[in-house]
Amino acid sequence: MPDEVFDKDYWDAKYRDRHHLWSGDPNPQLVAEATGLAPTTALDVGCGEGADAIWLARRGWTVTAVDLASTALQRAAVHAQEAGGEIAARIEWREEDVTSWIAEPGRFGLVSAQFLHFPAQERAVLFGRLAAAVAPGGTLLLVGHMSRTCRRRSRGRRWPSCTSPPRRSRRSSTPTRGAPSARPGHGRPPTLTATR
Repeated sequence: MPDEVFDKDYWDAKYRDRHHLWSGDPNPQLVAEATGLAPTTALDVGCGEGADAIWLARRGWTVTAVDLASTALQRAAVHAQEAGGEIAARIEWREEDVTSWIAEPGRFGLVSAQFLHFPAQERAVLFGRLAAAVAPGGTLLLVGHMSRTCRRRSRGRRWPSCTSPPRRSRRSSTPTRGAPSARPGHGRPPTLTATR
């Protein structure tokens, strides 16, 4: 059986097939990590139906929300309008392929990428570009799932090569690779928070 390709056509079809693909609630990792941050500019990568971008805009952030699926972006813009004109005005919706799009370096006080899963080589390039988009003193938040292979291999041990995003690190000026912040199959997904 050939590998499934998660391209624009795939995601647009997935969003068209369901009225709501996601819950409409912001990701709890974003809420936990960004609640105490002073609002400036934020980049929401893989924004989907817009719950994270809307949550940030409600808290005073100016948000650039990026996704590959035009269907998701159209739905997100409607949700933002439903939240109110002031909220919608704080969000710029952009259709971009993050594997080739490069955000302006040093522009964002917060760069958030929730559950973006690419092969390791592509992921390293993408995460490096996202880290470069963080303004001095800003925050990079990467959250992802651990693969089934890694969960089977770990059996309670820590396998640094298996973390989807790197481990949590608040003091680092650059993202660090390491063990997940939660045991495989327990608690929250592996999360990296790095301050530049």
